[in-house]
Amino acid sequence: MNTVTSTETPPSDPQTITGWFAGRLPDDWFTGAPDVTVDAEQILVTGTLPEGQLPADATPETRNGFEAGRISRYREQTRGERIHIARQAEHEFKKPVTWAVKLGSTQQTFTKGGSGRSGSGEHGGEPSVTIRGKRHGVVNPQVF
Repeated sequence: MNTVTSTETPPSDPQTITGWFAGRLPDDWFTGAPDVTVDAEQILVTGTLPEGQLPADATPETRNGFEAGRISRYREQTRGERIHIARQAEHEFKKPVTWAVKLGSTQQTFTKGGSGRSGSGEHGGEPSVTIRGKRHGVVNPQVF
């Protein structure tokens, strides 16, 4: 019997990974192509959110609150699709994906190496269960 063993390694060229994310992410998520940083341990995807409408005389506190609220809204509205995209990338490139966004003077990183796997990222180390050798995170209705 002939056995074929694949020695194919995942693409690790930062340009290839950057291009993959630029082509894969929805066009309306960020103001332009995301910044993609690839290191030995992870892929960091950072996008800039569109500025919103604030009065010209908005105080720094108002601006900070606006930025925090806009980032929170983005995080909640894109969670499912970010998890799906990160899992695809992790399968393709064999590295966990971390997401970050910038808006004004605020930058927030979330899903550190997560992509929805239990015990990491946005689920804050919640317990998990093993079913037939696969880990599945316990869904907490308050998280989603």
